[in-house]
Amino acid sequence: LLLTDVEGAAGKDVSVPISLVNSGAVTALQFDIDLPYPMSKNVAPVMSNRSDGHSVSVRTINGSEYIYRVFVMSYDNKPLLGNSGVLMYFPIAIDAEAQAGDTCSIVLNDIVISDENGEQVASETSATSTFMVQRVPTPDLVVTDLVCGNSVVTPGEAINLTYTVANNGNAPTKGSWTEKVYFVRSDGGRLHVGSTNYDNELVNGASIDRQVA
Repeated sequence: LLLTDVEGAAGKDVSVPISLVNSGAVTALQFDIDLPYPMSKNVAPVMSNRSDGHSVSVRTINGSEYIYRVFVMSYDNKPLLGNSGVLMYFPIAIDAEAQAGDTCSIVLNDIVISDENGEQVASETSATSTFMVQRVPTPDLVVTDLVCGNSVVTPGEAINLTYTVANNGNAPTKGSWTEKVYFVRSDGGRLHVGSTNYDNELVNGASIDRQVA
């Protein structure tokens, strides 16, 4: 059994591919998988197209939500299809508080691979890969070029503000947003003077000119 390095974003489900390279017939296998995060509750482990009616079952070991025993078998003692490639996908739920750049290990232990006679044919009994948390692409709105048309403002007087909003992030905005304008006094107090909405998408790298009057 083989593992490849995997990346995924915090708060998301990620499917870990588990591959098998075999020179002869394999009808069943068993292994323990030690994970940095729990198995997903939203997605079940699934076999690839190498399955010929094989079923996969999973149970926890000693009640741990990080270590599982996985069984793959055929009730008809059929061999798995092919001799290489992804065998199954094991889903894990990445912690929402995981930090971008965090790395951790995924480990397979106690690997048992059986042929049609029930003989152990595994050449290795363990495998390891690295999981890295990715930074989730997000928009980042920045206000620049703010100009107030009034040098002095008296109570009740209308003001005119122009400014530019740029998306300096690595993803487009979704939905609308509200822009609120405040005057800030010398003592740090704030006075809300107006608001405006923007209801369209702003792609990353783009900017728009805005006005509040």
